[in-house]
Amino acid sequence: MRLLTMAEFLGVLSVTLLVFGVGAVHVVVHEAAHALTARGMGVGVPEVSVGGNRPWLRFRLFGTVVKVGGFNGGATHLEPRSEAGLRAKLAVVTVAGPLSNLALALVVWLLLAGAPAGSLAELARWALVVLGVLIAVVNLLPLTLQDGAVRTDGAALLSLARGGQRSARQALAAGRLSAEMRRHAAGESPGHSDPGPVDDEPVDHSDPVLLGVEGTRGIFTGELDKAVALLREAAQLPQDDHTRAMTLNNLAWALLLSRPDGWLPEADEASAEARRLHPGEEAFSSTRGCVLVELGGLVEGRDLLRRCDLGEAAPSDRAFVLNHLLRAEALTGNLYGARAALFRLIADGASEEIVTASRALLRPMEVEHALSNMLDPDGRIVWPEHRPGDELSAHVGEMRSALAAFVDEDDSDPRRDAVRVALGGA
Repeated sequence: MRLLTMAEFLGVLSVTLLVFGVGAVHVVVHEAAHALTARGMGVGVPEVSVGGNRPWLRFRLFGTVVKVGGFNGGATHLEPRSEAGLRAKLAVVTVAGPLSNLALALVVWLLLAGAPAGSLAELARWALVVLGVLIAVVNLLPLTLQDGAVRTDGAALLSLARGGQRSARQALAAGRLSAEMRRHAAGESPGHSDPGPVDDEPVDHSDPVLLGVEGTRGIFTGELDKAVALLREAAQLPQDDHTRAMTLNNLAWALLLSRPDGWLPEADEASAEARRLHPGEEAFSSTRGCVLVELGGLVEGRDLLRRCDLGEAAPSDRAFVLNHLLRAEALTGNLYGARAALFRLIADGASEEIVTASRALLRPMEVEHALSNMLDPDGRIVWPEHRPGDELSAHVGEMRSALAAFVDEDDSDPRRDAVRVALGGA
């Protein structure tokens, strides 16, 4: 097999980078067309995501949060505020993406028509045109991927055509849910700011999407009994795997928060099925991990929660998950891991009640660890070497506080004198 010369290698590298760059341009243009068209038609655009990976760039542009995690696709999140003419508006917004790729391809084809043969400009011309047409055609095909998690623009148009006015009601309900989720993520109380789209119509109990959306919105508005009832109802209706997984996960989360009689077996079944349908979904793993901790499956629950990226979660949701992780770490004997979860709770601004209860859970472990592993022959604690401000100093500070709090407690624990001596007291 002949190796490439340096000139050949650089040529292949240049073509690869050019194709990647052209693809990135088309993805950005596609999502920008969706967003600008939506705004022009009075449909809210709270967020645009470019790339299907975790975002490595985030910024706000004209009131819209833009997240960039690559250029392998994208999504424009909409918040319609009125049902009037909504189907037509959504159809125009949907078709604007593929049309923008075709328009860019046509403009480039005309502008670079005189590019010299074999030049980089000619190569760029063909790449922009071919990829633009390919992206537009693929997007206009009615394709549903990953069990319903990913839909092309063609699939969205087909859904609008088949769904009739129901599709408009679903989009409006999704807009209400999106607005409530943004308020929740910002730490605002339900109804704290603009109440968002209002719909006085009763929920269509034959539509699993509407039931699921309204049930999920009940979680964020604090109407947990309503949320559980609607999500239970939605779970009994036929749905695609992605919608069903979301419904079951949200039902398990609502049960975790509300804890009605006999809730744990139902939450176990719902969270397990949701994760089976979509094992890679971050939110499903955190829900399943919390349920397992409640069930006593501490090791499996702990391992799931350790792997969860909570950067996108609302502060109250992060605190809830971290509290379960702390409990799992503590009850499996990992004091260092439990302290690390406690530090994350404190850094996230968890309530004083949660922090105090977490410290109380860890205090017996701190005492046992200190008396069993850290004493010199005189019964004094030998603190590990550390520097002010480093990670170990935070752990040492927490140990000192826990032992001091133990000494100050009112009940008569026989280890109190030993701890007082260990801390340097008489």
